[in-house]
Amino acid sequence: MATLNMLRLSVLHTNANENLFQGDAGKTLVMRLLHLASNGSVSVQATVCMLLSNALVHKDGQNAMTTKEQIDAILTTLPELEDVKKSALPKKESCTLRIAVATLLLNLSVVINKTESGTARCECVNVVGTLLNNTNDPESKFRLLVALGTLISEDDMALATARSQGLFALVNSFCLEQASKRKDKDSEATPTASCAQHLLEMLSAK
Repeated sequence: MATLNMLRLSVLHTNANENLFQGDAGKTLVMRLLHLASNGSVSVQATVCMLLSNALVHKDGQNAMTTKEQIDAILTTLPELEDVKKSALPKKESCTLRIAVATLLLNLSVVINKTESGTARCECVNVVGTLLNNTNDPESKFRLLVALGTLISEDDMALATARSQGLFALVNSFCLEQASKRKDKDSEATPTASCAQHLLEMLSAK
């Protein structure tokens, strides 16, 4: 864990990011980290997700994580993490993992949106939608909503994928839930509510 935490922070620096993620060695490292997450404790899984999220800050990390093999591995691994699959409100450690997973998907979505094909965006939409259906944590939900909005903002195929997955109904339920909470507390819209409302407009647009 100590080594993972050191790497998590070091990859924020350009030189370390380049040294770790450059070329084929970087792609191999991504796969090894995902394998470690698949077989590790909840805290190891969360740290790996945070490490990979940080790696996406710089070009070498982005290149290592956005080939088809690496994207597929990330999108296959994350939904299968045991504590991510549970629908119950998570304990603190599991909540940290869910936020880390959502952050990784958000950061990956930003990079995919700039560099990858519509197919990659659609695959990411599918995973984001699956996790949105399965989280009660407000912070991870907000980050997943932002990721979804990023992916469908300029891609008709990704938008169609979101609609076909029934995400209009899901986002609409978020909006109704947030509106009910605001009415009870007589408060202003939260970032999650505002994001969900904007997404609803995107999903309902012709």
